[in-house]
Amino acid sequence: MEALETVAQETSDSILSDILWLKAPDAESWVKRVTTFSRTSALMSIVGYILGLGDRHPSNLMIHNFTGSVIHVDFSDCFEVTKERVLFPELIPFRLTRFMIRAFGPAGIDGSFRKTCLDIVRIVRRKREYLMSVLEIFAHAPLVRTGMEQVKQSRNEQQMSNSSIGLVDVESETDINKHINRISDKINGKDFDANHRLTQQEQVEELFKSATNMYNLAHLYHGWNPLW
Repeated sequence: MEALETVAQETSDSILSDILWLKAPDAESWVKRVTTFSRTSALMSIVGYILGLGDRHPSNLMIHNFTGSVIHVDFSDCFEVTKERVLFPELIPFRLTRFMIRAFGPAGIDGSFRKTCLDIVRIVRRKREYLMSVLEIFAHAPLVRTGMEQVKQSRNEQQMSNSSIGLVDVESETDINKHINRISDKINGKDFDANHRLTQQEQVEELFKSATNMYNLAHLYHGWNPLW
């Protein structure tokens, strides 16, 4: 962690923001692109957090050259499977590095990024019944079931190799229900404390602290590029 802090202090964090500025033909276009970048980053951050989406290294974030819009790719690591790794667990809720914060504009995370995060959390809570019904279908899809079996195999490869197909299905179903409950806690603001429901502002603030915590970033695999 000390090494990351030292590197962060001694290196520039303006590369991404400089690119957005240099690619813009005029100041008005730059403002629009920065605003779009911060808003779409907020949208994808909260959605990815609800899904438990991991493996958010730079190659999985696509930034449009002309609009600044952010699109994520590679949704194979869902339901916080990367958080359960023995080596290099991803303890952060979403990617919020210093390069991104600088590229959000003069206000950083306290501008349109924070406002959009609050708006998305508000919408998610208001529409939680519809969202949960969709996610339950998604969680029981064969593709996700296969992913759960792979996680179990990494935990105990020998046990999995000796298990029958029926036993694997039961265990996978248990894991799926656990992840659905976890998603429900996130939507209802009980993700940090099951006995206390956070307000929208409190939940967003806790997410920001966790995403920028240097201790959490220090746990990541170096290919995740936590200082980018």
